[in-house]
Amino acid sequence: MVSTRSSCSTKRKPLTEDVGLDLIVETELPFEERTLEVRTAWILEQLDCLGRGLTLVLVDDENIRDLNQQWRAVDEATDVLSFPLQEGFGVEFSGGMLGDIMISVETATRLVSSGDHTTRVARELGREGMATWSLLDEITFLFIHGLLHLLGYDHAEEVEEVEMRTKEAELMNGFLQHVALEP
Repeated sequence: MVSTRSSCSTKRKPLTEDVGLDLIVETELPFEERTLEVRTAWILEQLDCLGRGLTLVLVDDENIRDLNQQWRAVDEATDVLSFPLQEGFGVEFSGGMLGDIMISVETATRLVSSGDHTTRVARELGREGMATWSLLDEITFLFIHGLLHLLGYDHAEEVEEVEMRTKEAELMNGFLQHVALEP
């Protein structure tokens, strides 16, 4: 099997420089946008993707449902959709631009309030008994999921899913540990 996975590695940039992320918020958020920007910058840094073109759009269920219908022929809202800039070619052929990630804040809110979902996420992260899982945590997790898709990860096959879930857990746990160590 030939890997289509891409790496963002070029020259590592400090977080104070432009991270190459455009955040578009099309729905109401119960947290400051800057908090999400800091989280996404940390994740992009871990993957050596700082400075690459990426758009994160936070939408409602109606908008993500329309996109899901248009691009996947699935007539329902979903949590996250990823649109690589150059489908099938990877980062190398797109001038380093990654693409777009769309996250439904409404769906993420429902997921956070679902005990089954938070239990599954805690299990995947190896954090059974996790005290809290906020909407901001869920959106961060969905951002990681969408970004990994843009980098060529997938979960269509069991082997791919294990690899992708492992990488998701590594990044989210790293972030949660990073936050816990901050003063």
